[in-house]
Amino acid sequence: MGGRGIVCRITCPVCGRVFSSKTKYDFKLYTLKEFHEHMMSEHKDWINSWYEKNRKSFRYVKRECLKPFRGSKPIGYWLGGRPIFAEAPPDALEKLRNARSYYELDEALDQIADSDVFFATKIQADVLRNWLVSYVWKKVAKVEINV
Repeated sequence: MGGRGIVCRITCPVCGRVFSSKTKYDFKLYTLKEFHEHMMSEHKDWINSWYEKNRKSFRYVKRECLKPFRGSKPIGYWLGGRPIFAEAPPDALEKLRNARSYYELDEALDQIADSDVFFATKIQADVLRNWLVSYVWKKVAKVEINV
C-alpha cells in the first residue's frame, strides 16, 4: 500500500524529456536505465562538452577508469578465493592513458570490451563506459520523488 501515491521523475538536462514511474522500484530498475540509454544514444556530444567544461571531473573519471587495469586490486574472485585481475591489450591501455576527451575514453573502453580478453575484463570495461554517463547525469539531472 505504501507505494501507490509515489511518482518518481527524472528530467533530461539537454532536451527536457521527462522519464517517470509510479514506484521507486520501477524508477530504479527501469526508468533510470531508460534515461541512461537516452543520454548515451542522443546526447553524446553534450556529454563530451560537459566533460570539456569540467576538466577536474574528467581527470577524476579518467583516473578511476585506469584503476582496475593497474593490476594492484582484483576486480573479483574465483569461487576458490583466487583473485581475478583486469587485463587489457597494451594499445587499448595506452589509448586510455592518453585520452583527452570523453569520446577517446569511451572508444578505448569499447576497444577493451571488444578485444580478446577474459570475460571479467569485458564486464569491467562495459561497467566503466556506463559509469562515464551516469557520473554526468547524477551531477546535472533533476530528480523528483513525490510521496
